[in-house]
This record gives sequence, C-alpha cells and structure tokens, in this order.
Amino acid sequence: MANKNLEKFKQLVSADDQAWLEKVNWRKKNRAWLKKSAAIALKVLRTLRERGLSQKELAEQLDISAQQISKILKGGENLTLETISKLEAVLGIELINVPVYVSTETKEQEISVPAHWFAQPTEHIRKEKVYSYDYDSMLQESTVYPNGDDITAA
Repeated sequence: MANKNLEKFKQLVSADDQAWLEKVNWRKKNRAWLKKSAAIALKVLRTLRERGLSQKELAEQLDISAQQISKILKGGENLTLETISKLEAVLGIELINVPVYVSTETKEQEISVPAHWFAQPTEHIRKEKVYSYDYDSMLQESTVYPNGDDITAA
C-alpha cells in the first residue's frame, strides 16, 4: 500500500515539475513582448481609472467581449497591431510610438508626432540635411515643431 502511494506521489510531482519548468521556459522565451503587454495593460488601466470607465464599457466600445478585455488588462496577451490601434483610438492615448526613421540613402530624418498633436492642424514635418556619416550627431540635433514644442530626435 505504501509503495502504491509513493508511486502515485512521484507521478504527480514529476508531472507538476515538468509543467512548471515549461511555464518558466515559455516566460523566458517570450519575456520581451510580455513586458510590453504588461506596460500597455497598465497604461490602459490608468486611463480607465482616470476617465471612470469600466472594463465592460471599454469592451462595448471596442466591440469585443469583456473576457477579452480582462485578458488584455492582465498583461499576458500577445496583442495584435489592430487591437492596439483600436485601444488607442477609443481611449485617445498612444500605446506604441515608432520614433525616428532615417533613410540610409538620403539621410532624411522623419520625426514621429505624439497622437495628441493631431487635434491641431497637421503639417508635414521633415528636416533634411547632408550628414557626414555621423549618425550619432545627427540624432542629437534638436527640432522645433510648428507649435513651438522643442523635440530632440532619439
């Protein structure tokens, strides 16, 4: 009898150890996007709290289930660009910013503009200059936008 119980115990323990180890390996492998997902979840939660919105109301505005919102706000969902864009549009916040694009051929510098600036009349913002292959000094230059905000590209 004691032998059977010991065998059952060993089977249970070994299966749990393996599942735990698989979870640890999965989290290590996916650490980069899990951190970003958690940061997005925190920003959305703060915005909901500031505006007094519930998860259910957000789900209705996004036309997705409340369960899906719950998963997103736990910070462990691999969000698509479509979902992130919908969240940004509904909440009026910026969740992802693709900063600077530099063309290697012409060395044109395009600057990304925060979403809240779009409420103002938009102007095409581009600065062109000839650079002597010194990419770091190019990024250090300061740019003044039409509304007077001083932004340093980085």
